[in-house]
Amino acid sequence: MKPTTARWMALALAAAPMMAGCVPPDSSQENSISERGGFLDPEQRLAPDPDPAYCAAEVLRWRYDELLGTLRLAHARLLLGCCGRRVLTVERADSLLEITERDVPQGGRCDPVCAFDFATTLLGVPPGPHVVRILRDVTDAQGGPTLVWQGEIHLPGPGASLVLNDTPAPGCRDTPP
Repeated sequence: MKPTTARWMALALAAAPMMAGCVPPDSSQENSISERGGFLDPEQRLAPDPDPAYCAAEVLRWRYDELLGTLRLAHARLLLGCCGRRVLTVERADSLLEITERDVPQGGRCDPVCAFDFATTLLGVPPGPHVVRILRDVTDAQGGPTLVWQGEIHLPGPGASLVLNDTPAPGCRDTPP
């Protein structure tokens, strides 16, 4: 194989994910995960300050800045095991945004559940309809990730919120510690 042919093939292989509309995780995003009890600053979960209904429901909120092409998503008051490690990943393919919230026990599972908040800021999100899919992966549960919510959001548009679970959180405080 000629050196120029090898270089063209390497370039084509490197560019293939971009041409297919895939954006590798972490290249244009910033993820945040709260400690137990949620983010101290309600702005991190895109909530009003004060947020008197924090414990009342699990809520997905989003805001879009058309000028910057930035989409902020916040998933507030997830109930996960208090012990362990949490991981947030976002995969993008064309207009699909797939968010996986992972709960990984460390040294076994403890009994209580605690409230956590997950947030991500995605850069370079174009206007138009986008399908958002939220998966929860409790790694020691049978069956793999489960679908929490899937729907279409239209950008630009006003920020919005959506109640995903209206069961009050046991032992939750409306004001994070």
